[in-house]
Amino acid sequence: MTKRFKGLNEDFPLPGIGKRLKELRLEIPETQSTAAKHLGIADRTYKFYELEHRVLTFSCAKLLAERHGVNLQWIATGEGYKYAPKEPEHMVDVVDATIGILGDKFEKLLPEQFGKCVGLVHHQTLSTGQSACDAAQTMRQFFDV
Repeated sequence: MTKRFKGLNEDFPLPGIGKRLKELRLEIPETQSTAAKHLGIADRTYKFYELEHRVLTFSCAKLLAERHGVNLQWIATGEGYKYAPKEPEHMVDVVDATIGILGDKFEKLLPEQFGKCVGLVHHQTLSTGQSACDAAQTMRQFFDV
């Protein structure tokens, strides 16, 4: 049986959505009952969403995305960045954090090299939800400078 996602007027196959819902719930961490209350649904309904015995509604998927700050596409398909793209001012933080980690090496970098470093930090923030500073610290080992 193919699991489906009820969209506006269409169904979409969603293999693995239950696993992603459980992953989000356990990050907080919270019980299935608490997650259900936040969505305004019955405990059993939420349990069946995680078990992929029920079709996840678009409205519940949207609430989950907003509540957890994750990308709706990731919830639905497991593709794309897990965390929703950040606001433009977030990029200022990413650039500043990258410069801070690079220190004196920043002055000697070509624009392309600096762009790659910023890209790594930005990708890390979107993939993990880390702050720009934490992501820069994590990605420091990958800077080829």
